[in-house]
Amino acid sequence: DGKWLVYCSMESGKAEIFVQPWPGPGAKIQISSEGGMDPVWRPDGKEIFYRSGTKMMAVAVSTQPSFQAGRPHVLWEGDYMFGPSSSCGIKGTTTTSYDVSPDGQRLLMVRETDQKMYATKIVVVLNWVEELKRKMADAGGKKD
Repeated sequence: DGKWLVYCSMESGKAEIFVQPWPGPGAKIQISSEGGMDPVWRPDGKEIFYRSGTKMMAVAVSTQPSFQAGRPHVLWEGDYMFGPSSSCGIKGTTTTSYDVSPDGQRLLMVRETDQKMYATKIVVVLNWVEELKRKMADAGGKKD
């Protein structure tokens, strides 16, 4: 509803998830109970997802008439990639490495894999629009 902010803080010495009214005033409310990072609201605002180590966690929430949070529960556990700048991780812009479907029923995550699976080079195509036009013209002249 745009009136609550979920975030990760290291102020206790350990990454934890908090919610507080936006723009305020109001006290912060701790959501995680055993550490957490990368919080994401379910699009309808009824749940907060976050990561706690290798565990994917969820907490049911309600914002009306006042903020109420249920107990965190584990959805699953597994080795999934963290974003290049996970919340409570590297300082700077923070991004999560997963997203929640519009209905809140599915999460898209990237599974950790063997290092050999990572790209070892980057290909940069300059003037790609011109390259596409050329390839389309070449394809139009050929018959399969």
